[in-house]
Formats: sequence, C-alpha cells, structure tokens
Amino acid sequence: MNANTQSTSGSGGKRVRRTLGYLIYMVVVGILALWFLFPGKSLQESIESTLMKTVPGLAWKVGQVHLQLPLALVVNDLTGDKGHNETRTAVKLQQLTFWPDWEASIRRKQFCCRYRFNLQSGRVQGQLCRQRTNGELQVRGSLKDIPLQEMPLLTNWLGRSLHGKVQASYEGKGGTFTDCTWKMACTVEGGELGVVRSILGYQSLPFSQVRMLLTGSGNHVRISEGKIVSTLGNGWFNGSVLLVRPSLQSQVQLRGGLSPQPNFFLKIKATPVLRELQETLKEEPLTFNLSGTVQSPAIHFENLAMQIYALDKERE
Repeated sequence: MNANTQSTSGSGGKRVRRTLGYLIYMVVVGILALWFLFPGKSLQESIESTLMKTVPGLAWKVGQVHLQLPLALVVNDLTGDKGHNETRTAVKLQQLTFWPDWEASIRRKQFCCRYRFNLQSGRVQGQLCRQRTNGELQVRGSLKDIPLQEMPLLTNWLGRSLHGKVQASYEGKGGTFTDCTWKMACTVEGGELGVVRSILGYQSLPFSQVRMLLTGSGNHVRISEGKIVSTLGNGWFNGSVLLVRPSLQSQVQLRGGLSPQPNFFLKIKATPVLRELQETLKEEPLTFNLSGTVQSPAIHFENLAMQIYALDKERE
C-alpha cells in the first residue's frame, strides 16, 4: 500500500511539474513572440487616430511605441501641436506607460490598465478601463505638482499668464470629446493670474490657494465650490464655461465675492471715497460678476461698482 501510494504520489508530482513546465514554456514563447512581432507602427498610428478624435484641435504625434518587461506598453515622445504658427508644443509627454490591472479587470469583467507619466516636473497616474459592450472608456486618476506656467496649452487658451502648482483628482467616461462626461476636484497653490485690464492697479492677482470642483459634459464646464485664499483677500466663486473654437472666444460666466484685506487697496491713495468703501466692506463682501469671452471678459462689482469705478478714475 505504501509503495503504491508513493508511486502514485511520485507520478502526480511529475505530472504537476510537467504541466508547470509546459505553462512556463508557453508563457515564455508567448512573451518572445509578442516582443518580436509587436505591431508598434500600427499601434502608433492607432493611438494618434484615437487622440485626434478624442481631443480635436491638436495635431497628435507619437515618437515610438514599444513593450517593456514584464508586461508594460510604453509610448515615447507623445506631442500635440496647435499649428505651424505656434512656437511651443501645446502638450508633450516624454514617456507614457500602461500596464494591465488584472485585479480590476477580473472584478469589473472588462479590460483595465494602469498608467503614469510625468508632466513637466509633476506626475499624473491613474486607471483606464474599456467597456466590452460599447467600447466606452472610463478613466480616473490624480495630478500632483503640475506647474501651470509650463503648460502652453492652458496659458494660450486663457490668453494671459498663469502660475501655480496643481493637485487634483479626476474621473470621466465617454468615447469622444463631444459625448464625454468628467469631474475634477482641483487645488492650485502658490500662484497668480494675469488680468486683461488692471484692477485697482494690479496687473496680476496673487493667491496662496484656489480650490474648485469642475464638472464637464461635452463643451460645457461647470465651476462650483470655488474658494480663494490670497494676501488681497479671501473669497468664493461659482460659474460656467462654454467651450468653442477658437478657444479665446469661449464664453465664461463667474459670480463670486471677496472680503478684501488691506493689501487690496495698497496701490490706491487714501481719499474719502476709499475710506467710505473700507467702512462698507466691514459689513458686507465685495461681490462681482465676470462675463464675456475668455479673451476679453468684463468684470462688474455688483454692490459697490460705483465706488470701485471712482477709485480707478482717481488713479488715472
């Protein structure tokens, strides 16, 4: 009995080892075949075509697509250009890496992968899933320490200078730009925003922190839960943006309020008008309404418009 048991056990062990050997052999052969027969050129063209449809308005180019062991897809030198007249590349990623997310793929019964890339000195990472039924893409991720001043696509869209570092989390889904929906919780720290026309002598507005929630559907963007902390004052804002082409003609609508600090009037001479305004601001915030195009917005200080106008006239 013992001899038979040992014989059976030995045979079973040999079969297990043989099966594992075959599996390892098949995996190795599969990896080598994938490595040497990898359709890099056709995949490169497919990525460019997908980006053209998903993010129109930019000429997308991929330098190289290759595999990286153990099993990762690497896209090198991904660029998006606005046109021949632009001197700087709008979007540039030196290395974008994807790798399978097996746990999420099994749990959600759809193919999912992880991704990461550096954007200037910051980092972006997250997860991308593709539904089997309709091919819809679902994406989520985070941004860390993204420098706005090094993002020509954004500064060109705004038409003015912008500084600060972005921290954000986001998620979205859709097949193309027109049918996608997304949201982003965003914080910008230690920066400033240039203005088209000076406000009480300021050509740019500094801030220590700006927070907001952005939600988008197609070309409509909603801004909510906006908060600003600045040496000029603390405030709130909400609004919306309608994206059109050219981008500087996009329509913006913002409404907010500010509780000014003494620095807000630093460039204004002490006058009776200023003293009257400062007394009023002890009881109520300075509310504003900003509307118009991104290129040329108009700001209206609702409750104290006449006093602000008088102070600006005194500076002239």
